[in-house]
Amino acid sequence: MQRIIRKILSMMTIFFAIIPVDKGYSSDHRAPISIQDGFYRWNRIGTEPQIQDFFQGFQKENGWHPLRFPSGSLKTQESLLIWQGFILPEQKNHRQAWRDPVLFLDTVDQDFEVYLSGKLIYKNGKMDKTGTGIFIGWGWHIIPLPKNFANQKVILRIYSDHDNIGIVGTPRVGEREKFIT
Repeated sequence: MQRIIRKILSMMTIFFAIIPVDKGYSSDHRAPISIQDGFYRWNRIGTEPQIQDFFQGFQKENGWHPLRFPSGSLKTQESLLIWQGFILPEQKNHRQAWRDPVLFLDTVDQDFEVYLSGKLIYKNGKMDKTGTGIFIGWGWHIIPLPKNFANQKVILRIYSDHDNIGIVGTPRVGEREKFIT
């Protein structure tokens, strides 16, 4: 009996010694990062400032209020337009950058645009210049990010003619493949 156990242990040792190991990534390195803290600001349709004005900072004196994720969508006010923003986190393991970094949003009520450091990078729905939109449906969103995304500001301009408005759930940053597999 001991001879059989020794043979099994020897075979297991040899088997595990020859399995190729991915030395490029650890599982912790590839895990998505949840964004916990954000901000929001209401605006009346047609009276909003230029997008560049929003990248001055998320201070209260600029009309921003703190927002904690995960969150449900907010109840719309008569303005029907909200801006929500957050700062993208740094990747946990700096030795190897993600090959294909993305921002993942579970869903957003309803039509929206995503700006990264003042530049439009993604749209969902049909919003005109005044902020009015036409609802086209809910879904999750995978938004490509540049490799140097860390510490950049993301701001969403969101329109809703429904009872709810805004990001639903927790925004996450990670490798694209982690969200589609």
